[in-house]
Amino acid sequence: MYYWFDWGDGSNSGWIGSYASGETISKSHSWSEEGEYNVKAKAKDTHDEESSWSPSLEVTISKHILLTEGFEYGVMPPPGGWYTDDGNSQSPWVIVSKDDFPSAVHSGDYAAHIHSEYGSSSNNWLISPELDLTDCSGVDLEFWAYSTTFFDGGTIKLHIMGDGFDDIIWDMIRDEDWPLPYEYRKMTFDLNGYIGKTIRIGWQLVGKNGPDFGLDDITITNPKDGGSNQQQNQQVQQSKIIFQETNVGMSTVSTQKMSSTKQLEGVNK
Repeated sequence: MYYWFDWGDGSNSGWIGSYASGETISKSHSWSEEGEYNVKAKAKDTHDEESSWSPSLEVTISKHILLTEGFEYGVMPPPGGWYTDDGNSQSPWVIVSKDDFPSAVHSGDYAAHIHSEYGSSSNNWLISPELDLTDCSGVDLEFWAYSTTFFDGGTIKLHIMGDGFDDIIWDMIRDEDWPLPYEYRKMTFDLNGYIGKTIRIGWQLVGKNGPDFGLDDITITNPKDGGSNQQQNQQVQQSKIIFQETNVGMSTVSTQKMSSTKQLEGVNK
């Protein structure tokens, strides 16, 4: 007996075997992208007569979330190790609500917001909790930014900070061209260069006569974690596809007890 697995992501196992009738076999596959996948399999005998496809098995792959912050506690700074440093600024980081400013909140009821000062220089920080990336195999940062680059006297800078380093990986005025009106835009950053380190992420408003800035729905994920310490990705999860007794052409394929175990490696179902 030979078996073919379609993993639902455009790839397949090809024909594998041969196996004795009634033998239980297993085959592994890793999905690197989140989503829903329909896995199916078929069999053929030594006469190259094929069975029909098995019923599909739906597999859901989700990213492992290292940190998420939507400011839904309605306080600044949020709990959990966040902090602000507003220096002598008269316009600190604050929370805005959708009841007061609907366009300034991306989702939920609240978002973070900072108002650029006019006539005096701003230097305002919002800094994340520490993130231990020691056991990660891939790290992505995503957030939604509400601003414009029309007013270019000040800017928002994104810092990745740790022991002995402070890297500016994004400068809004330098890197973007966002005309009026203010609106939310999705920002994504690959932080794979910081794997193995402990970091904080800082949003800094610096300069004067610049744009206001809103921040919402921050998510840091480890989408390809094979992890030793990431508990949610520790488990190898199993499901079965059962082949019922099937007549294939002139040959009878007795596969009543045949099962195929698919294993999700380093990802969550």
